[in-house]
Amino acid sequence: MKLTRIILSVFVGAVFECSTEAQGLNLENLVSLWTLNANVADNYGTNNGVFVGAAAYTEGPRAGIQAASLDGSSYIKAGTNAVAFDLYTPFSATAWIKGLSQDSAIIGKMLNGGAYTGWEMHVGTLTGNTNGANRLTVWLINNFGANYIQVNSPTVVLDNAWHHVAFTYDGSGLAMGVRIYVDGQDATGDTSADSLTDTLLNTVNLDIGCRQDGANHLFKGDIAEASVWSTNLSPAEINEIYQNG
Repeated sequence: MKLTRIILSVFVGAVFECSTEAQGLNLENLVSLWTLNANVADNYGTNNGVFVGAAAYTEGPRAGIQAASLDGSSYIKAGTNAVAFDLYTPFSATAWIKGLSQDSAIIGKMLNGGAYTGWEMHVGTLTGNTNGANRLTVWLINNFGANYIQVNSPTVVLDNAWHHVAFTYDGSGLAMGVRIYVDGQDATGDTSADSLTDTLLNTVNLDIGCRQDGANHLFKGDIAEASVWSTNLSPAEINEIYQNG
């Protein structure tokens, strides 16, 4: 059968291909994509970023592309529109990261203080994480300590090498509905909390490389191709993004 080329992504010009029998990624579920290839525009949706602090770029995870280089005081804010995922909303987030040991946010929409309401993919925390430093944690929080989900990964990702990191959530309200991925493979580890019963919604920006507009946990290192999806991406879809993104 003749191969049917289907352009499924704008990930820095990469083209995903599949046959007519293949399902591929459904771009209707892609909310926003910030390639961070020398700019902070939303390359798919309407949530353009703003580089706060010294805007800088460096060599990305593949030859010929760039990544945002964050110095520990700079970050990217991307607005509040169309990224307000809630308790029973399936969603996913992905990014490429490169850095050394730290306790920092990668991408999320979370309050810094009070109840810490929101969601976040984080790296390097030891709070509720017995796996050790330099590993991923995902939080879905209504009220931290009382009403939240925390899932951790045992896989080291802060080793000054590029890693593709992602998490998916199936909208079940349960920790078992959260999966963490590193370099296209499932890297989900233990669950520290599984008591979420109420909303994740807040009014703060989605941020890349910090929590709540630079209030805390600023990332120092490089980030590329951050994306959010309004679906629970499958393991095959995560691997496809890793292989072709």
